[in-house]
Amino acid sequence: MSHLKIILSFVLLTITLNASATLIYNDRAEWEAAVGSFTTDTYNEVVTDQVFVTLDRGDYVLDGSTANDISDSFIRDLLLDVASYAYGPENPVLSNSTRVNVGGMTGSFFITFDSKINAFGFDIINYDNGNDKASIAIDGNVVASFPEEDTMSFFGFIGGAVSQVEIIADSDPTYHAFDNVSYRTVDVPEPSTLAIFALGMIGLASRRFKK
Repeated sequence: MSHLKIILSFVLLTITLNASATLIYNDRAEWEAAVGSFTTDTYNEVVTDQVFVTLDRGDYVLDGSTANDISDSFIRDLLLDVASYAYGPENPVLSNSTRVNVGGMTGSFFITFDSKINAFGFDIINYDNGNDKASIAIDGNVVASFPEEDTMSFFGFIGGAVSQVEIIADSDPTYHAFDNVSYRTVDVPEPSTLAIFALGMIGLASRRFKK
């Protein structure tokens, strides 16, 4: 029976490791070295400003449908922004490069992937003339926050399989932009598959120890 407990513990450990601890990165070079292979969406194929509410980018969807206080007026857009933004600071990562600009948001903005990912990173700036703050959540769990600042920063993580990154406005409203969305997709066994594997292991162990 003790052997059965050991096998069961191993199976449970395997399932637990599937949801391993999340490592947060603030340096793109370090994140890229740790991840290895990944995909990056630069938005540079977009040559004219494109206003949207939801936008399918192939592997993922940009979704501002639940964000409040967004209209087509100045600095209150969800758009793929081609020109340097007049209100925000000029930054080499953002200027002269198409990026997602989220202006005047009081709700949440989602990046939802079609397949599970276990690594994600993007260049992001939170800009305003006030003290607006924003947070970043992974599958609903807040993992980072950043204040209003006039410099570009990087946010990245490596961890268990997730499907959604959320930017949350902590104050009303927030203004931010991001670019160079990088991610690594992963094939993860469904919980039901892991459960079947666990039951199979337990069954084999039971038969063995009964003999």
